[in-house]
Amino acid sequence: MAIHANKGIMGGYSESKPGENFSYWILDRDEYDALLKYKSNEPKLRQEIKRLGDELYDTDEERKKAVKAANKNYDAFQELKEYFDKHKEDMVKSRDNEKHIEDVLRICRERANKERKIKDKKHDSGYVLISSEEYYDRYGKNNGVWVWKTVIQTPFFAEIDMKTFLNLWNVDEEKKQFFNRTHIGTGREMGLNDIRAAKEGKECFFYRTDFKKNFKSGFWEVTLYNTSEVVA
Repeated sequence: MAIHANKGIMGGYSESKPGENFSYWILDRDEYDALLKYKSNEPKLRQEIKRLGDELYDTDEERKKAVKAANKNYDAFQELKEYFDKHKEDMVKSRDNEKHIEDVLRICRERANKERKIKDKKHDSGYVLISSEEYYDRYGKNNGVWVWKTVIQTPFFAEIDMKTFLNLWNVDEEKKQFFNRTHIGTGREMGLNDIRAAKEGKECFFYRTDFKKNFKSGFWEVTLYNTSEVVA
């Protein structure tokens, strides 16, 4: 138990009366040992509190960025949705479908580039290279091949469902031109020996794709496994 105390006139210490100012604490051994332990751990505790505070701040900042991106792309997505709703019946008719698909792709590219403030003609396709790194694609326990793992941002908003996204992705001719220009190449089903032969012949192919909705940026992203080094 901790006691409030003052120094006595004749020396020593005496417990102060309730409500009286005091200058000292009198602690028993257990309390004193606990205080020493706390003092020795105080720097670590402060460091941990700071770390948790920074982590909370980072998490909050990421949330704010995601909300900002979603709000930023909302109007653009609404415009695309209105087009779909307006032409839904026409788009199922084969003779009109191609024209409407081209219009949808054009809207996607224009709105995506506007939202991302992309003005140079090099990115008119709406596709943007995010990263490309060497990757060891393992086949079985003791076999594999070094390829390139390339991430691209598409012009399609993350709010679009996967079925609609894949329909647009599969027919977009601008995508094919973008792949040829960056040396990603064309898509092909390839086994391990095919991939090795393509690499030796310096042929540009991609043989696998992974799709991802990135709600932070607001766009669909695609990871491609390709045989040749990418050119920006």
